[in-house]
Amino acid sequence: SKPLLEAVLAWKKGGRGLIIYYRRLLRSLAGDYGFDVHAPFKDLKKEIKCKLFGIRPRITLDSDIKYITEKIKDKKPDGILAGNLGIIQLKLNLPIHLDYNVNCFNDLDVSYFSDKNIIPIISPELSISELKQFQNKNFIVLVHGKLRLITMRHKLQEGWLKDKKGGSFKVNAIINGSEILNGKEIGLLSRSSELIDSGINSFFIDTDIKVGEIVKFYKKVLDGQKVNDSKIKNKYVLGWAYRGVI
Repeated sequence: SKPLLEAVLAWKKGGRGLIIYYRRLLRSLAGDYGFDVHAPFKDLKKEIKCKLFGIRPRITLDSDIKYITEKIKDKKPDGILAGNLGIIQLKLNLPIHLDYNVNCFNDLDVSYFSDKNIIPIISPELSISELKQFQNKNFIVLVHGKLRLITMRHKLQEGWLKDKKGGSFKVNAIINGSEILNGKEIGLLSRSSELIDSGINSFFIDTDIKVGEIVKFYKKVLDGQKVNDSKIKNKYVLGWAYRGVI
C-alpha cells in the first residue's frame, strides 16, 4: 500500500535503521514491488534497501532443521528472528533477534545474549519503569501490535474465544501448533517516548492494521517529535506497561 511505502521511505531519513521481519510487514511491501511473498530476499533488498530478516517458527521440530537451514541458504536473509533457542546451535553466522516468547526478563539475560551477539525482544510483561532500570539496554521493545499470549503444540480450531469477563482472544493456526492472541493490539503510542528518554531506542511493531501510519507515528517518536494519539489510543491496550506482572 502507498502508506507503507511512505513509511519505509521515512526511515531512510534521520539516520535510523529499519528491519522488516519476513512474513509480517513484508507481505504487502513485496506486492508493491511486484514480488510474491516467496521472492528471494536478495531481489527484494535491491528495491527496498533495508534489512530483511527471516522468521524461524516458535515451535521447531528436529525434523524441521534441515528444511530451515536450506531455506536460509536459499533466501539469504540479513538475519533471523527466532522464537526458539535451538537457533543458536545451528551456527548460522547471521545476526539473531529473539522473539519475546523466549522471556528475556533481566540484565543477566540481556548480557548473556549480548555476549553471543544476539539481541532479544524483551519480555512484554515488564513495565516501562522496570525497563528503565536495566543497565544493559541492548534489547528491543514491543511497542505496538499483536500480543501473542500463548503458543502451543496443540492444533486448535481458528476463531475467537471469550473469557468470563467478556474479553476476546484470537486463535490462529501456526507452524507446528496454534497461538492465542489478545483481542486488542498493544499500543504504547505517545507513551513510548518514555523509553527514548531512558536510552531505549529499538522498537518492535507487529501489526497488519494501518501499517504505514503506525510506522510513521513511531518514527516521529524516535526522532523526538511531538505526537498526538488522542484520537486512536482507545483502540489499543497498554498491556503491562504501567503495572508489570510481578
